[in-house]
Amino acid sequence: MAISDKKVPGNFHALYEPAVRAARGAAPAATAAPQRGMARLAAEAGETAVHLDEATGMPVSITLPEPHQRLTARAGTPEDAAAGFLKERGDLWGLTAADAATVRVRAVSTQGLPTVHMVQQIGGIDVFQGELRLGLGTDNSVRSVAGQVFPGAGAPPRGATGPKKRLPPAAAIARAASDLTGQAYLAKEFKAVKKPTGSGKKRTDIDPYTQFEFLPPGEDRRPEFERPVRLKEVLFPLGDGTFVPGYYLELWLDDYPAFSYVVDSVDDPDVLFRKNLSSPATFKYRVHNAGAPSFRPEDGPAPGTPHPTGKPDGFQAPTIPEKLVAIDSLLPGRPWLPAGAKATTGNNCIAYAI
Repeated sequence: MAISDKKVPGNFHALYEPAVRAARGAAPAATAAPQRGMARLAAEAGETAVHLDEATGMPVSITLPEPHQRLTARAGTPEDAAAGFLKERGDLWGLTAADAATVRVRAVSTQGLPTVHMVQQIGGIDVFQGELRLGLGTDNSVRSVAGQVFPGAGAPPRGATGPKKRLPPAAAIARAASDLTGQAYLAKEFKAVKKPTGSGKKRTDIDPYTQFEFLPPGEDRRPEFERPVRLKEVLFPLGDGTFVPGYYLELWLDDYPAFSYVVDSVDDPDVLFRKNLSSPATFKYRVHNAGAPSFRPEDGPAPGTPHPTGKPDGFQAPTIPEKLVAIDSLLPGRPWLPAGAKATTGNNCIAYAI
Protein backbone atom coordinates (compact mmCIF):
# COMPACT_ATOMS: atom_id res chain seq x y z
CA MET A 1 0.00 0.00 0.00
CA ALA A 2 1.38 3.40 -0.98
CA ILE A 3 1.86 6.02 1.69
CA SER A 4 -0.70 8.25 -0.01
CA ASP A 5 -3.29 5.44 0.39
CA LYS A 6 -2.73 5.09 4.13
CA LYS A 7 -5.60 6.12 6.38
CA VAL A 8 -3.93 8.65 8.63
CA PRO A 9 -5.47 11.20 11.00
CA GLY A 10 -5.91 14.79 9.90
CA ASN A 11 -4.00 17.79 11.15
CA PHE A 12 -5.14 19.23 14.48
CA HIS A 13 -4.27 22.31 16.55
CA ALA A 14 -5.97 22.82 19.91
CA LEU A 15 -5.43 26.58 19.82
CA TYR A 16 -7.89 26.76 16.92
CA GLU A 17 -10.54 24.61 18.61
CA PRO A 18 -12.87 26.82 20.72
CA ALA A 19 -14.27 23.82 22.61
CA VAL A 20 -10.79 22.68 23.65
CA ARG A 21 -9.81 26.18 24.73
CA ALA A 22 -13.00 26.57 26.74
CA ALA A 23 -12.48 23.22 28.47
CA ARG A 24 -8.99 24.34 29.47
CA GLY A 25 -10.24 27.66 30.84
CA ALA A 26 -8.94 29.87 28.03
CA ALA A 27 -11.15 32.71 26.80
CA PRO A 28 -12.52 32.14 23.27
CA ALA A 29 -12.01 35.75 22.14
CA ALA A 30 -8.80 37.72 21.66
CA THR A 31 -7.97 40.44 24.17
CA ALA A 32 -8.19 44.14 23.32
CA ALA A 33 -4.51 44.86 23.94
CA PRO A 34 -3.27 43.75 20.49
CA GLN A 35 -5.99 45.94 18.92
CA ARG A 36 -4.58 48.96 20.75
CA GLY A 37 -1.11 48.06 19.54
CA MET A 38 -2.34 47.80 15.96
CA ALA A 39 -4.09 51.18 16.22
CA ARG A 40 -0.90 52.81 17.50
CA LEU A 41 1.16 51.24 14.72
CA ALA A 42 -1.28 52.46 12.05
CA ALA A 43 -1.30 55.97 13.51
CA GLU A 44 2.50 56.21 13.62
CA ALA A 45 3.53 54.26 10.54
CA GLY A 46 0.62 54.73 8.16
CA GLU A 47 -0.63 51.96 5.88
CA THR A 48 0.78 48.52 6.69
CA ALA A 49 0.31 45.01 5.33
CA VAL A 50 -0.81 42.96 8.32
CA HIS A 51 -2.13 39.40 8.61
CA LEU A 52 -3.87 38.37 11.84
CA ASP A 53 -4.12 34.94 13.46
CA GLU A 54 -7.71 33.70 13.32
CA ALA A 55 -7.67 32.32 16.88
CA THR A 56 -5.70 34.94 18.80
CA GLY A 57 -6.44 38.01 16.69
CA MET A 58 -2.75 38.91 16.89
CA PRO A 59 -0.49 39.75 13.94
CA VAL A 60 1.50 36.91 12.38
CA SER A 61 2.94 38.96 9.52
CA ILE A 62 3.73 42.68 9.31
CA THR A 63 5.27 44.48 6.35
CA LEU A 64 5.58 48.25 6.08
CA PRO A 65 5.54 49.73 2.57
CA GLU A 66 7.61 52.73 1.53
CA PRO A 67 8.24 55.25 2.91
CA HIS A 68 7.35 53.99 6.40
CA GLN A 69 9.61 50.95 6.68
CA ARG A 70 10.89 51.49 10.21
CA LEU A 71 9.15 49.92 13.19
CA THR A 72 11.92 50.98 15.58
CA ALA A 73 14.78 53.42 15.72
CA ARG A 74 18.16 52.54 14.28
CA ALA A 75 20.24 50.10 16.31
CA GLY A 76 23.94 49.26 16.44
CA THR A 77 23.45 45.49 16.05
CA PRO A 78 20.66 43.16 14.91
CA GLU A 79 20.32 41.96 18.52
CA ASP A 80 19.80 45.55 19.68
CA ALA A 81 17.22 46.06 16.95
CA ALA A 82 15.28 43.00 18.11
CA ALA A 83 15.35 44.11 21.74
CA GLY A 84 14.25 47.61 20.77
CA PHE A 85 11.41 46.23 18.68
CA LEU A 86 10.02 44.20 21.58
CA LYS A 87 10.32 47.21 23.88
CA GLU A 88 8.54 49.58 21.50
CA ARG A 89 6.04 47.28 19.81
CA GLY A 90 5.26 44.52 22.29
CA ASP A 91 1.72 45.86 22.54
CA LEU A 92 1.04 44.40 19.09
CA TRP A 93 0.69 41.11 20.95
CA GLY A 94 -0.53 42.58 24.25
CA LEU A 95 2.81 41.89 25.95
CA THR A 96 3.71 43.34 29.31
CA ALA A 97 7.33 44.15 30.11
CA ALA A 98 7.56 40.77 31.88
CA ASP A 99 6.09 39.00 28.84
CA ALA A 100 8.55 40.72 26.51
CA ALA A 101 11.43 39.53 28.71
CA THR A 102 10.49 35.91 27.87
CA VAL A 103 11.31 36.52 24.17
CA ARG A 104 15.02 36.25 23.45
CA VAL A 105 17.28 36.18 20.41
CA ARG A 106 18.22 32.64 19.42
CA ALA A 107 20.00 33.18 16.11
CA VAL A 108 21.07 35.96 13.75
CA SER A 109 21.67 35.52 10.02
CA THR A 110 23.83 38.12 8.29
CA GLN A 111 23.71 36.61 4.80
CA GLY A 112 22.17 39.31 2.65
CA LEU A 113 19.93 41.51 4.77
CA PRO A 114 20.09 40.58 8.48
CA THR A 115 17.40 38.32 9.94
CA VAL A 116 16.86 37.80 13.66
CA HIS A 117 15.15 34.69 15.05
CA MET A 118 13.56 35.22 18.48
CA VAL A 119 12.06 32.47 20.65
CA GLN A 120 9.70 32.72 23.61
CA GLN A 121 10.56 30.65 26.70
CA ILE A 122 9.08 30.20 30.16
CA GLY A 123 11.52 28.86 32.73
CA GLY A 124 13.89 27.75 29.97
CA ILE A 125 11.17 25.78 28.11
CA ASP A 126 10.12 26.83 24.62
CA VAL A 127 6.60 28.10 24.06
CA PHE A 128 5.32 26.00 21.15
CA GLN A 129 5.29 28.14 17.98
CA GLY A 130 6.09 31.21 20.06
CA GLU A 131 8.70 32.81 17.83
CA LEU A 132 9.39 35.86 15.68
CA ARG A 133 11.56 36.38 12.62
CA LEU A 134 12.54 39.99 12.04
CA GLY A 135 13.79 41.16 8.67
CA LEU A 136 16.14 44.14 9.01
CA GLY A 137 17.49 46.81 6.70
CA THR A 138 21.15 47.61 6.18
CA ASP A 139 20.92 50.13 9.05
CA ASN A 140 19.43 47.44 11.36
CA SER A 141 15.97 49.03 11.25
CA VAL A 142 13.15 46.48 11.43
CA ARG A 143 11.35 46.18 8.08
CA SER A 144 9.16 43.09 8.50
CA VAL A 145 8.07 40.63 11.18
CA ALA A 146 6.69 37.09 10.87
CA GLY A 147 5.34 34.87 13.65
CA GLN A 148 3.70 35.59 16.98
CA VAL A 149 4.38 35.47 20.70
CA PHE A 150 1.88 35.11 23.51
CA PRO A 151 0.87 37.38 26.39
CA GLY A 152 0.84 36.02 29.92
CA ALA A 153 4.18 34.21 29.61
CA GLY A 154 5.75 36.51 32.19
CA ALA A 155 2.96 36.07 34.76
CA PRO A 156 3.06 33.49 37.58
CA PRO A 157 2.02 29.99 36.40
CA ARG A 158 -1.63 29.12 36.71
CA GLY A 159 -4.00 26.30 35.88
CA ALA A 160 -2.31 23.37 34.14
CA THR A 161 1.17 24.72 34.85
CA GLY A 162 0.76 24.11 38.60
CA PRO A 163 2.15 21.04 40.35
CA LYS A 164 0.31 17.99 38.99
CA LYS A 165 1.19 14.45 38.02
CA ARG A 166 3.49 14.59 34.99
CA LEU A 167 3.27 12.12 32.14
CA PRO A 168 6.56 10.31 31.35
CA PRO A 169 7.95 11.11 27.89
CA ALA A 170 7.69 7.46 26.78
CA ALA A 171 3.96 7.49 27.57
CA ALA A 172 3.52 10.54 25.34
CA ILE A 173 5.30 8.75 22.49
CA ALA A 174 3.09 5.68 22.94
CA ARG A 175 -0.01 7.90 22.89
CA ALA A 176 1.08 9.60 19.65
CA ALA A 177 2.09 6.36 17.90
CA SER A 178 -1.23 4.77 18.83
CA ASP A 179 -3.10 7.82 17.55
CA LEU A 180 -1.25 7.73 14.21
CA THR A 181 -1.50 4.00 13.47
CA GLY A 182 -4.63 2.93 15.35
CA GLN A 183 -2.57 0.19 17.03
CA ALA A 184 -1.61 -0.01 20.69
CA TYR A 185 1.91 1.00 21.71
CA LEU A 186 3.12 0.87 25.32
CA ALA A 187 5.32 3.33 27.17
CA LYS A 188 7.66 0.57 28.35
CA GLU A 189 8.58 -0.18 24.72
CA PHE A 190 10.39 3.16 24.30
CA LYS A 191 13.82 3.70 25.85
CA ALA A 192 15.79 6.94 25.93
CA VAL A 193 19.03 7.03 23.96
CA LYS A 194 21.94 8.34 25.99
CA LYS A 195 23.40 11.57 24.66
CA PRO A 196 27.13 11.58 23.94
CA THR A 197 29.06 13.32 26.66
CA GLY A 198 31.25 16.29 25.79
CA SER A 199 33.09 19.09 27.49
CA GLY A 200 33.43 22.78 26.91
CA LYS A 201 29.91 23.30 25.51
CA LYS A 202 27.95 26.39 26.39
CA ARG A 203 24.40 26.04 27.66
CA THR A 204 23.04 27.54 24.43
CA ASP A 205 24.72 24.72 22.52
CA ILE A 206 22.90 21.97 24.44
CA ASP A 207 20.43 20.04 22.28
CA PRO A 208 16.99 20.28 23.95
CA TYR A 209 15.86 17.03 22.29
CA THR A 210 16.03 13.53 23.72
CA GLN A 211 15.85 10.54 21.37
CA PHE A 212 13.89 7.36 22.13
CA GLU A 213 14.25 3.94 20.51
CA PHE A 214 11.37 1.54 19.96
CA LEU A 215 12.28 -1.81 21.59
CA PRO A 216 9.38 -4.29 21.38
CA PRO A 217 9.71 -7.38 23.58
CA GLY A 218 9.80 -9.85 20.66
CA GLU A 219 8.57 -10.41 17.11
CA ASP A 220 6.24 -7.57 16.28
CA ARG A 221 3.85 -6.88 13.40
CA ARG A 222 3.16 -3.27 14.21
CA PRO A 223 4.73 -0.56 12.03
CA GLU A 224 8.41 -0.17 12.82
CA PHE A 225 10.19 3.11 13.42
CA GLU A 226 12.51 4.29 10.65
CA ARG A 227 14.50 6.39 13.12
CA PRO A 228 14.47 7.20 16.84
CA VAL A 229 11.74 9.49 18.11
CA ARG A 230 12.95 13.03 18.76
CA LEU A 231 11.24 14.69 21.77
CA LYS A 232 11.49 17.86 23.83
CA GLU A 233 9.44 19.64 26.48
CA VAL A 234 7.27 22.57 25.39
CA LEU A 235 4.58 24.82 26.78
CA PHE A 236 1.54 24.79 24.52
CA PRO A 237 -0.32 28.14 24.29
CA LEU A 238 -4.12 28.08 24.39
CA GLY A 239 -4.52 31.86 24.56
CA ASP A 240 -5.67 34.10 27.41
CA GLY A 241 -2.39 33.47 29.25
CA THR A 242 -2.96 29.70 29.43
CA PHE A 243 0.06 27.46 28.77
CA VAL A 244 -0.16 23.66 28.98
CA PRO A 245 2.98 21.59 29.66
CA GLY A 246 3.54 19.06 26.91
CA TYR A 247 5.99 17.15 24.76
CA TYR A 248 6.76 17.93 21.13
CA LEU A 249 7.81 14.80 19.22
CA GLU A 250 8.34 13.51 15.69
CA LEU A 251 7.32 10.06 14.43
CA TRP A 252 8.87 8.32 11.42
CA LEU A 253 7.19 4.94 10.90
CA ASP A 254 7.42 2.50 8.00
CA ASP A 255 4.72 3.06 5.35
CA TYR A 256 3.43 6.18 7.12
CA PRO A 257 4.13 9.83 6.43
CA ALA A 258 6.22 11.61 9.03
CA PHE A 259 4.13 13.31 11.71
CA SER A 260 4.81 15.81 14.47
CA TYR A 261 2.79 15.84 17.69
CA VAL A 262 2.36 17.79 20.88
CA VAL A 263 1.00 15.59 23.66
CA ASP A 264 -0.18 16.93 27.03
CA SER A 265 2.24 15.95 29.80
CA VAL A 266 -0.22 16.53 32.68
CA ASP A 267 -2.80 13.95 33.77
CA ASP A 268 -4.46 12.34 30.71
CA PRO A 269 -2.21 12.37 27.62
CA ASP A 270 -4.38 14.47 25.29
CA VAL A 271 -3.19 15.24 21.77
CA LEU A 272 -2.87 19.02 21.49
CA PHE A 273 -1.26 19.20 18.05
CA ARG A 274 -0.87 16.86 15.11
CA LYS A 275 0.65 17.66 11.71
CA ASN A 276 1.47 15.59 8.65
CA LEU A 277 5.01 16.64 7.65
CA SER A 278 4.86 15.16 4.15
CA SER A 279 3.74 16.94 1.01
CA PRO A 280 3.35 15.76 -2.59
CA ALA A 281 6.08 16.62 -5.09
CA THR A 282 3.57 17.24 -7.90
CA PHE A 283 2.72 20.88 -8.62
CA LYS A 284 -0.84 21.82 -9.59
CA TYR A 285 -2.01 25.10 -11.06
CA ARG A 286 -4.84 26.44 -13.22
CA VAL A 287 -4.03 28.09 -16.56
CA HIS A 288 -5.58 28.83 -19.92
CA ASN A 289 -3.73 26.18 -21.96
CA ALA A 290 -4.70 24.88 -25.38
CA GLY A 291 -2.61 21.74 -25.02
CA ALA A 292 0.96 22.95 -25.46
CA PRO A 293 3.35 20.14 -24.41
CA SER A 294 5.36 22.57 -22.27
CA PHE A 295 2.23 23.23 -20.14
CA ARG A 296 2.89 26.96 -20.42
CA PRO A 297 -0.12 29.28 -20.17
CA GLU A 298 -1.46 31.01 -23.28
CA ASP A 299 -1.39 34.81 -23.46
CA GLY A 300 -5.01 35.06 -22.31
CA PRO A 301 -8.42 33.33 -22.24
CA ALA A 302 -8.70 34.01 -26.00
CA PRO A 303 -5.21 33.28 -27.34
CA GLY A 304 -4.51 34.92 -30.66
CA THR A 305 -0.74 34.79 -30.87
CA PRO A 306 0.61 34.68 -33.48
CA HIS A 307 -2.02 36.60 -35.46
CA PRO A 308 -3.08 34.38 -38.42
CA THR A 309 -2.81 37.14 -41.05
CA GLY A 310 -0.78 39.90 -39.43
CA LYS A 311 -3.36 42.44 -40.62
CA PRO A 312 -5.84 44.52 -38.59
CA ASP A 313 -8.85 42.65 -40.00
CA GLY A 314 -10.84 42.30 -36.77
CA PHE A 315 -9.69 38.77 -35.99
CA GLN A 316 -10.93 37.50 -32.61
CA ALA A 317 -9.64 34.16 -31.34
CA PRO A 318 -12.16 31.85 -29.65
CA THR A 319 -11.95 31.54 -25.88
CA ILE A 320 -10.53 28.43 -24.25
CA PRO A 321 -11.51 27.06 -20.83
CA GLU A 322 -9.23 27.17 -17.84
CA LYS A 323 -7.72 23.78 -17.00
CA LEU A 324 -5.93 22.23 -14.05
CA VAL A 325 -2.34 21.23 -14.84
CA ALA A 326 -0.57 18.70 -12.62
CA ILE A 327 3.13 18.31 -13.35
CA ASP A 328 6.20 16.90 -11.63
CA SER A 329 8.71 17.76 -14.37
CA LEU A 330 9.05 19.89 -17.48
CA LEU A 331 10.58 16.86 -19.21
CA PRO A 332 7.91 14.25 -20.10
CA GLY A 333 8.60 10.95 -18.38
CA ARG A 334 11.44 12.36 -16.30
CA PRO A 335 10.11 13.52 -12.91
CA TRP A 336 12.47 15.54 -10.75
CA LEU A 337 12.04 12.93 -7.99
CA PRO A 338 11.66 9.19 -8.53
CA ALA A 339 8.35 7.47 -7.81
CA GLY A 340 7.74 6.86 -4.13
CA ALA A 341 9.92 9.71 -2.87
CA LYS A 342 8.58 11.44 0.22
CA ALA A 343 9.02 15.15 0.87
CA THR A 344 8.93 15.99 4.56
CA THR A 345 9.32 19.26 6.42
CA GLY A 346 10.61 19.75 9.93
CA ASN A 347 13.22 21.57 11.96
CA ASN A 348 13.24 24.40 9.39
CA CYS A 349 14.31 22.19 6.49
CA ILE A 350 12.94 19.95 3.74
CA ALA A 351 14.21 16.40 3.31
CA TYR A 352 13.46 13.92 0.54
CA ALA A 353 13.48 10.22 1.36
CA ILE A 354 14.10 8.09 -1.76
